[in-house]
Amino acid sequence: MFARDKEETKKHIDKVMAAHYQYLEKSPWLGLPELTNSNGSECHDSCDTQAWSISTLLDTLYDVQYK
Repeated sequence: MFARDKEETKKHIDKVMAAHYQYLEKSPWLGLPELTNSNGSECHDSCDTQAWSISTLLDTLYDVQYK
């Protein structure tokens, strides 16, 4: 909605989502952690998977496809 160049925005979203997908492929839980430390390093006090982390990705995918 706020993007000046929608194609560039979609490319950026694809790049960010690809990094998340790579993490999901390696995760024994098939999920994203609740928290990470700087630069995405593991936070040992964090839950290994959180529903809102995945729901945010799903919401983004929906918005990119339908808006």
